[in-house]
Amino acid sequence: MPRNWLWDGTERRLRIIDFERTCVESVMWRDFPRLVYRILRTRPDLEAAFEAGYGRTLTADERQACSAYASLDAVSALRWGIEHRDIESVDEAHTMLRHLHAEYSVAPGGTRADERRR
Repeated sequence: MPRNWLWDGTERRLRIIDFERTCVESVMWRDFPRLVYRILRTRPDLEAAFEAGYGRTLTADERQACSAYASLDAVSALRWGIEHRDIESVDEAHTMLRHLHAEYSVAPGGTRADERRR
């Protein structure tokens, strides 16, 4: 997650630290949901840069999977943060839940926010 990325502007080097919660999983399970629901939802400029670098937008199935995995990750991060008194993890979980809620809330007329966004 971003708080574990240390950028050295002088050396132009990225260092990654703190691997206690890492595991070998699909990028769709951990990385995309955290990136999308913690950062990109409020930064359309970074979302566009990500898509340009990735070479394409996520498919509808990938977006749906990302959303489902984000829900699981948010609850997991909330539990872990509370158990370990890690307020930053709790805050990140709340951010993800807030973005998920906004995405799936029903607007007047019966359309979901994610349908209006497309």
